[in-house]
Amino acid sequence: MLQRIIRNTLWRSLADVIARLGSALFWVLLARYLGAGIFGALSFALALMGFFELVSSLGLGSVLTRDAAQDPGAASRYFGHMLMIGMASAVAGAFLMVATAWAVRPDPATLRIVMVLALLLPLTSVAYWSRSMLAAAEKMQYISFGTLTENGLLIVLGLGLLLTGHGLQAVTAALVVSKLASTLLLFHLARRRAARPVWCLERGMAGYILRQVPLFLAIAVFNGLFWSVTVIMVTWLQGEVAAGYFSAAFKLISYVLLFAVAFSQALFPVAARLAQQDRALYFVLLRRALYYLVMLFIGVALLLSLLARPIILLLYGPGMAGAIPVLQSLAWMAVPYGIIPVLAYTLVSHHHQRRDLWANLAGAATVVAGNLVLIPVWSAAGGALAMVAGACVFAAVEFGSVCSLLYPLTPERGAWALGASAALLALTLVLLRHASLALSAGAGCGVYAAALWLSRAISRQDLLHLWRSAWPQHEERLI
Repeated sequence: MLQRIIRNTLWRSLADVIARLGSALFWVLLARYLGAGIFGALSFALALMGFFELVSSLGLGSVLTRDAAQDPGAASRYFGHMLMIGMASAVAGAFLMVATAWAVRPDPATLRIVMVLALLLPLTSVAYWSRSMLAAAEKMQYISFGTLTENGLLIVLGLGLLLTGHGLQAVTAALVVSKLASTLLLFHLARRRAARPVWCLERGMAGYILRQVPLFLAIAVFNGLFWSVTVIMVTWLQGEVAAGYFSAAFKLISYVLLFAVAFSQALFPVAARLAQQDRALYFVLLRRALYYLVMLFIGVALLLSLLARPIILLLYGPGMAGAIPVLQSLAWMAVPYGIIPVLAYTLVSHHHQRRDLWANLAGAATVVAGNLVLIPVWSAAGGALAMVAGACVFAAVEFGSVCSLLYPLTPERGAWALGASAALLALTLVLLRHASLALSAGAGCGVYAAALWLSRAISRQDLLHLWRSAWPQHEERLI
């Protein structure tokens, strides 16, 4: 069981990391060539698109993954219903996306980008449902194929147009082509490898799905606000240049959080089954997952925060120095958010999605309130602080809900060793703050890993599980 989860996570994470590294190169060069203002304009449009993609899904992706995993015989019917309902909703979402952009009143060029991306919503919704269906079937490698295709085309077309002197409109065209190609591939793979959609609305199933909409739509709205509202509010209150600084740092954090998302998506269909079959086994998996996610993201947060200056200057150049204080603060979002997806999917798989709604509401409300107070004072850095505060509140509500309703989670015995190892990492980075970025980061990672190993904060048995998952010789039940 654990081997399969880790293998799915490795598949998804490795492909995402490869794809995102190329994507990161694209965004870095975009910021260098076009400047913070145009980078902020594109980031605003993409943030708005991301929000309305999520909202127009009505939050039902989790329902499709959960229910299709629990009842594979009904997967084709679920897939067909979600596609028809989701595409109709995406048409309405496209109109709302344009209306929202017009209300914020960005630059005319920014508004034109929003209008182009809004036309894509009905088609990209197909990619969303296809990913959910592949996740239910535990076919994570095919989701990775879609990610690689989208980012590969974006890199080839986008960089080609950018380096030959074309501007923002050409980059937007590259985005359109890459998203369309990814949608077609993901739908083909979901149809062939997971379930063929049944294109027929049934009153019973349609009624069941629509009854889920109010709760899951609310979750989607608040989750979308949590992720997208800061870029929108920075643009509204401080303009596209400040939004560019925020987005430059936020891109780096989003790459870091790929592993948490990949792991939680690999765990979700398993959790949906174990919620009915073997809750004791899931409790063991959950405790182990949370412990290692916290271990990973504490190290990441320290590295990004204490090395923010050389990282930003190396990647984006002196023209994006305004992103340094943003990254210094935003890096700490990785620790609380690193455990949120696992906790959220745990609640949903056990049919406690109402608590997940309250967690999303609390996190989104904290971000919005923090933005209103902090952005006028500290500009993009204020938005970063609001995101960190929102992530802390979000994680606290999710964690408290899981503890009170499902599993009594307590600190692992290796928690003291983890804290001491993190302190050694921080000390190493401070002492080497004047050294090169490669030396500082390399030495810090080495000290952190050695301290974790020598203090036995890392279980040798868990490393053996990871090795067997990456290079499986045979299938066995490890727990």
